[in-house]
Amino acid sequence: MTDIGTVDGRPAFPVRRDYRDARAMNDTSQFATALLALVFTGALLVTGQRFIEQRAQRDIVYATSHLLRPL
Repeated sequence: MTDIGTVDGRPAFPVRRDYRDARAMNDTSQFATALLALVFTGALLVTGQRFIEQRAQRDIVYATSHLLRPL
């Protein structure tokens, strides 16, 4: 094998001559990643808010039932 890749001198891996396709795919990939991050962040905010609201309601019921017991 030669330094280039194969015995006859051809590259071992395909060489991209035109970088426009690579740039377009890179932009699409970045957009998809950013969109996924936004969806994940929104889901975390919504579930966190629902958890806090549910826990606040449950804590009020617990505190009320234990503090205001009839003697």
